[in-house]
This record gives sequence, structure tokens and C-alpha cells, in this order.
Amino acid sequence: MSARINALAQAAAGLVPANGRVVEVGYDQGAILLCALAARPDIRAIGIEILPALAALQFPPELELRVSLRLGDGFDPLVAGEADVAILAGMGGRTIAEILTRDPAKTRSLSALVLCASHREADIRPALASLGYGLAREQLVLDRDRFYELIVARPLALCPTNHFDRDPVTAAWGPRLFSPEDPLLGAFFDDTQRRFHAAFAEGLRSYPGSAKAALGEKLACLEAARAQLRKSS
Repeated sequence: MSARINALAQAAAGLVPANGRVVEVGYDQGAILLCALAARPDIRAIGIEILPALAALQFPPELELRVSLRLGDGFDPLVAGEADVAILAGMGGRTIAEILTRDPAKTRSLSALVLCASHREADIRPALASLGYGLAREQLVLDRDRFYELIVARPLALCPTNHFDRDPVTAAWGPRLFSPEDPLLGAFFDDTQRRFHAAFAEGLRSYPGSAKAALGEKLACLEAARAQLRKSS
């Protein structure tokens, strides 16, 4: 099992109340749901998939009665209040943000969100703030030489804030990665510098005015984020 799948499944399983229900949007081959259900024999799951071929996925017989698979886009097949915790992973940050904000009532009916974009992004945290969610936990996961940002969000009243939330630099890069300090944060910054070396070399000129404008602003403060990490260490 990959480190990313395990981290997502364990995070979700730890948040579902007794006899509660977890929903995953875009469950692919069902690995995350399988792991979460194995960790919590008392919970049930809903899987939502936009691809008809995957919507017919077969779960092991011992888990079949605990899983409901549905064909649809985002939270569209979900009834508000039907699930307690949602998992959205394996897709871009803008897609995750769009799903969360498309039907605010359905999103706000969830007690927790476990989110993990497939690549660097800058759209999820602002979307959560607009919906009244705070950052309960953030974690970097290194999986097969790639870094992933795992975000656990809960209603804002359950997420006390600190000065890292108010600092625009740490807020953009993940305030809970700075406090408490994630042991992978320095390596994550180094990896970001390498992956975006061509964009940095041209001064991030392709980002302003594009769909990637927010990501460009985040990348532009990478050195400031490094400085804040050195200061807080």
C-alpha cells in the first residue's frame, strides 16, 4: 500500500464517528475506501465516480454490504447529511475547490474533509475559508519520490487559529505545516524549487492573468516561506 493511500485512509477513519459514514469522490480502484473500512469495522462508505466503468467496481464480499457505489460528478449523487467525512484526492486543487464550492449546503453538512491534490496547488485553502472551514491538520506525505499535501479541514469553530494563519506567506503554503513544523517541509520546498525551475527561471511570467495565477503568487513567495521556516525552527 502506498504511503499516500495509507495516510488518507487513516486520517478519514480517525474522523468518522461511531457507526458513521465516509464518502469518497473519485474512488478509482477503491484502495482508500478499502483501507478505511478495514481500519473501522463499524463504519460504512459511499463511493462516487464519474467514470461508468469504475462505478461497477466489485468490493470483496465481506465489505460489499458496507459500500454504496454511485455514478455521478462531485457531490451531486450525495444527499446533504448522508455522510460525515468526505475524501477528495487524486485530482487537481482547482477541481477539488470547485467540487467543494459547487453546492455549499452539501459540503457544510460534512463534519470533516480529507483532501489531497495530485500536484502543487493554491486553490483549496481559500475555498475552505469561503465555506467556513478551518485547517485542523496538514501533513506532507512523500510517496514514490513525490510530495503530497494532506489537508484535514473541519468547521472553523473547531480549529483554533494562530499567527501562522494570519501571515499571508505561511497561510498560502500551509500554516499547520509550520506549526507544528512538518519534518518534510524543508525538503518539500527544495522539491518545489526543482520541479518549477523552468518557471522560476523565466520569472513566473506565464502565471499572472491565467488560471494558475494563485499558484504563481504562492510560488513567488517560496523564498519568504523558506525564511519563515528558518525563523520558526
